[in-house]
Amino acid sequence: MEDKASQVLSSTKYSTATKQLAGSVLSQSNKKR
Repeated sequence: MEDKASQVLSSTKYSTATKQLAGSVLSQSNKKR
């Protein structure tokens, strides 16, 4: 899941809303550690 989210963030073909969603996924998974 994190890998997919970081791929979305680094790609330019996704919209801002999608990147915000991916960013929240990454931040949530970081909190669990």
